[in-house]
Amino acid sequence: MICFLKNENPAEVRVGTMTLCNAISIAEYYREQAIYAYSLSDVDIATIKAEKVLEKIKSKRVQNIRQNDLYRLCRCTLFKNAQDFAETVDMLEEYGYIRCITSTGANNKTITDIIINPAVYR
Repeated sequence: MICFLKNENPAEVRVGTMTLCNAISIAEYYREQAIYAYSLSDVDIATIKAEKVLEKIKSKRVQNIRQNDLYRLCRCTLFKNAQDFAETVDMLEEYGYIRCITSTGANNKTITDIIINPAVYR
């Protein structure tokens, strides 16, 4: 603002010591606020898992898939077992990213087909 009032080019004006100290103080304040905010929100591992699944769905451009096939596609250290993966699928369905259709197949085995919300690709 001062450069504008003095009709000076800001790129040619050196930053004063006081300005630098104020900038450092502001940066430290916002750093502390960010640390506090993240400690409150508690970055949720469930959200990270859901993002991983969505990332895989998007990269493969999946429209519909069986839950078992999606589990194999997303297999990584994030998911301890199929039940853990099923909880992530439930979360994605709750938020409207996917829709699950459960049916009974051969030998009374439960089959879950997953349909991806087209809005995921927009």
